Amino acid sequence: MKTKIIYFFILQLNFFILNGQGPYSHEDPFSKGYIIVKNDTIYCMVKNNNQFIDEDVVKYKLTKDSKVQKIAIKDVTEVFDNSFIYEKIVDDGYYYLVKQIINGPVSLYEIDNSKEISGWTPNGSGGYNSGPTITTIYGSILYLKRSDKFVKIKRKTFKEDIKSVLTDNPETSKKVDELVYKDVYIFIQALVNNYNKCLINKDK
Repeated sequence: MKTKIIYFFILQLNFFILNGQGPYSHEDPFSKGYIIVKNDTIYCMVKNNNQFIDEDVVKYKLTKDSKVQKIAIKDVTEVFDNSFIYEKIVDDGYYYLVKQIINGPVSLYEIDNSKEISGWTPNGSGGYNSGPTITTIYGSILYLKRSDKFVKIKRKTFKEDIKSVLTDNPETSKKVDELVYKDVYIFIQALVNNYNKCLINKDK
């Protein structure tokens, strides 16, 4: 029994190390980017290993080898982490950095609360199978932005929320009416992209 427990522990440890999730992971969480504050842009190395979720500060370094500094999210306007642009919003009195998914006449943003849970599935004989299992739980919060105004897509009013931004387009309204909430995350990007194309073509 003791041998089985040690073997199981070694398998788990190897899995997390190989996937960069263990205590010996050497992946640098800082990447080249910038932070925009009220009257300045700070070009720096930005730390973002979890999309700023549950954070009230942005950590950064002016150079790769310099000390880590902090700036409150409430004092930030925009952050770029070499992959995505994040804009600050205020929702229910709290400050958040939301990730830009689409940039256009109507922009799409999200707070990605998706979580991956790693574990081992019992094989029915009191032991464990030879490989890990990963379950992803999706929980993104979506926002639309038009004319500098953010609209949160809420579960109970998602159709009204979307149509309040994607206005004056009967085809889009019809597609929104046919949506169920669980499919919003799947189809919202296509809806926004098509709507933006219609707006751009209309202005030509």
